[in-house]
Amino acid sequence: MYDIISQEDMEKRLAAEMDEFWFVDFFEITIEDLIPVFRDKIVERREEIAVDLGWIEKIKDYDDRED
Repeated sequence: MYDIISQEDMEKRLAAEMDEFWFVDFFEITIEDLIPVFRDKIVERREEIAVDLGWIEKIKDYDDRED
């Protein structure tokens, strides 16, 4: 039915015209779907994630400190 559009052309157009939010919403992707796919990146950035989750207090930079 849609043989006129190649898979490669569709993927290129999606990348050019749509954003990540559309993609996640359209395909109904959940965080549970993403965690296994990004497991290596989660391991690499585990300290940053722990800070974002509030498990580790962020060390303030010099400019962030109060007087």
